[in-house]
Amino acid sequence: MENSIASLNREIKELKNQLISLNKEKENWFSKKEAIHKEISSLISEIKKIKSAKSFLEANEEKNRGERDKHNKVVKDLIAKIKELNNKKLDFLKNTKINGDPERIMKLIASLEQKIEIEAIPFDKEKNIMEKINALKKQYSNFSEFKKIIDEHNKISANIMEYKEKANEHHSMLKKAQTENKDNNYHILEISKKIIKLGKDKDVAFKNFIDYKGSFKNTNDKLKEKLMNLNELKNNEYRKKQEILNKKEQKIKTILDKKIKTIEEKIKNKQKLTTEDLIVYQKSSS
Repeated sequence: MENSIASLNREIKELKNQLISLNKEKENWFSKKEAIHKEISSLISEIKKIKSAKSFLEANEEKNRGERDKHNKVVKDLIAKIKELNNKKLDFLKNTKINGDPERIMKLIASLEQKIEIEAIPFDKEKNIMEKINALKKQYSNFSEFKKIIDEHNKISANIMEYKEKANEHHSMLKKAQTENKDNNYHILEISKKIIKLGKDKDVAFKNFIDYKGSFKNTNDKLKEKLMNLNELKNNEYRKKQEILNKKEQKIKTILDKKIKTIEEKIKNKQKLTTEDLIVYQKSSS
């Protein structure tokens, strides 16, 4: 019996040590799983932020692409107009003779007109002066027409430069957004790879947690069984000891009762009592 109890105590001690070790491993793997889960959640939040920024950049890309293309179309239309003006200028120069300084021609026209108004000039000479004035005015008119073409050409050229700058500005912003989004795509891909790897690590941690949890439960069930067996053995041992004690007490009581009966017979027959008789009788009376 004692050997069985001692053996059970050793087994129980060993099982308790196993439980401590298993529980430590179980909690360790659970903590790892939770830490990985937290890291995955953090990375998913990071991807969401990047995607939000990516959506904003994509909207900017679309806007800048539209603005660039709009300005490029204006440039294309203006280039077509300036080509027409170039052709008009060439035709004008080809068909019209332009000589002299327009400012000098205007001064000369004013001088001749003033001369007619102030001086008394013979009719023939005045007629020649008027013909000269008309010729000068025609020459100046050619200058004026040509100047209109040049001015329009310069204006369109300036507009072309303005819209080209605007188109280039939007093109630069478009390229910048595309570069940033390319970086965002790379980061999303790298983070996604990390999440996949962490997901596998999490599965391993969870599997180990479940395995250790199962081993913990099985070991705990064994411990409960051993404790029940130990308790049963101790109860049986207690009952047996109680039975032996009861038998011993009953035996003592039987002997004592027999002695008391003998003492009472002695007293009844007025026989002399021994010291032992007196002790036994005194104990029975107390």
